[in-house]
Amino acid sequence: MKKFFCLMAMAIAAVTFTACSESDSEAVFSVDPSVSEGIVAELDGGFYKIPITANQGWSARLEDGCNWASLSDAEGKGSGSIEVCVDANYTGTGRKTNVLISSGDKVVTVPVSQRTPDENDEDFYNIAQNKGLGYGFDLSSFKNGEVMIFNLKAIQKLVEQDELEYDGMFTSDVINDFMADDIHVDSVEEKADTLGVSLRMNINYGLFHLGVKAYYQGTEERKTYSSRYKVVQSAPMLNSKINYMEILSHYRNWVAEGCPEKLQDGETKDYRKNLLQNTAKALLDGLENAKDEDTMKKKAQAIYSTLGPAFISGTTLGGSVTMQLYVDSIHQEEVMDLDTASIDVAFKSGLFSLDANVNVQYKKKATEFLNHMDCNAQIRGGSQGTSNALYSAFTAKEYEKLDTLFHNWVESLKLDNDKTKNTTSIINVEVVPIWVLVDVGPAREYLRQFVLEQLETTGNRQLVNKFDKYPY
Repeated sequence: MKKFFCLMAMAIAAVTFTACSESDSEAVFSVDPSVSEGIVAELDGGFYKIPITANQGWSARLEDGCNWASLSDAEGKGSGSIEVCVDANYTGTGRKTNVLISSGDKVVTVPVSQRTPDENDEDFYNIAQNKGLGYGFDLSSFKNGEVMIFNLKAIQKLVEQDELEYDGMFTSDVINDFMADDIHVDSVEEKADTLGVSLRMNINYGLFHLGVKAYYQGTEERKTYSSRYKVVQSAPMLNSKINYMEILSHYRNWVAEGCPEKLQDGETKDYRKNLLQNTAKALLDGLENAKDEDTMKKKAQAIYSTLGPAFISGTTLGGSVTMQLYVDSIHQEEVMDLDTASIDVAFKSGLFSLDANVNVQYKKKATEFLNHMDCNAQIRGGSQGTSNALYSAFTAKEYEKLDTLFHNWVESLKLDNDKTKNTTSIINVEVVPIWVLVDVGPAREYLRQFVLEQLETTGNRQLVNKFDKYPY
C-alpha cells in the first residue's frame, strides 16, 4: 500500500512538472501596437523602430526586391527592436515594402510605405531640409537625379553621438552681408559654360528648378541683329556643403572594421553603416565588386542612368532676379557703348544696390539700358506679393519703380525649415564628378572614362575638359 502511494505521488509530480514545462515554453512573440498597422516614412526618409516582445529567438528581413530600405538588428533573442533605415524618396511616386519578422512558425508582417510627393513637398524637402545636397545631377539636362547619395539623417545621428568626430561632414553657414558683389552679367552669344573653374553653377540660366519634375528649358536662340545679355542679381542667405571625402572615409573605415552593427559598448548603433543611402550604396558596391569588363560596363551604365555624371556637393539658398536683355545691335552702335562691364556697373551701383546713398547717375544709366532693350525677368525666392509686384513692374516697363520694389523683395526673403515661412530658393549649386564616390582602383577609372565618353556626346568640350582635370 505504501508502495502504491509512492507511485501515485511520483505520477502526480511528473504531471505537474510537465504542465509547468509546457507553460514555461509557450511562445511569446508580437510587435508593438504602435507599428502593427505599419510605418509611414517621411519623404526625406529616416530611421524607424519596430519594438518586439518575445521570449525566444526571432529574425527579420525585407520583402524581396526592396532596395530603398535596410534593417539593423535584424535578429535577436527575447524582447528587443529592429531599426528600419528608409531612403529619401524623390522618385516622384509612392512606394511600399514589408518587414517580415519570424519566430518559430509564426510570421508578423509590418508594412513600410512612403507616399507620393507633390510639388509643394518637393520644394520643401529639397530646399528647407536637405538643401539639395547629395543629389545625383545630370549636366546635359540640368536635372537632378531621383536618388540621393548621402544620408543626412545618419550624419545627424553620428554628430549627436560624437560632435567632435563627425561634425565636419556637413556645414551650413548663414550669410550676413549677402548683397556684396553678387551681380554678374553675361553676353549670351559669347558666354562661356556656366560651370566655373570650381564647378560652381548659377542655376538661373533657364527655367531650371531643383526638383523631381524639373528640367532645363534653355532659350539660347539668337535674334536677328540683336545681342542678348543676362543680368543676375543674387541675394544669398545660406551656404551649405557636404564633405563627401570625409563621409566616404568614415564609411570605408566602417567596412574595414568588419561592418559592425554597434559601437564598442555593445548598445549604441553604428550609424556609419547608413552614411550612404541604400540605393546608392548598392549601385556603388555593384561596380566595385565587378570582376570583368562586361559587368563593369553594366554597373557603370546603372550608376550613370540613375545618379548622372555628377552629384551636388554644395548649394546656396536665397533669392535671385534674372533679367534677359535683348538690344538691337544697330541701335546699340548708334546710341550707346554697350558691353557687359558697363551694364554690370550700372545695375550693381544703381538699380540693384541696397545702398541708400546710391549714385543717381548709375541708377539713371541702369534705367536707360532697360528702356533701350527688350527685357524679360525671372524671380526666384521672396514672398509671393513682393515677387509679383517686382515682376509686374518689369512686364509693364515701369522701371522707375524697380529700386523700391527690389528692396521690398529682398526684405521678404526668409530662411526657415517651416515650409509655411520659408521664402528662399536654391540659387547656386556646386557639383562633383560621380566617379569620386568609387574607391581608387580599376572600377573608379572605368567609371571615369565612361562618364567622360557620355559627356563627350553632349558636345560640351569645355565641360569635358573641366571634369577630366578634376582632382581624383
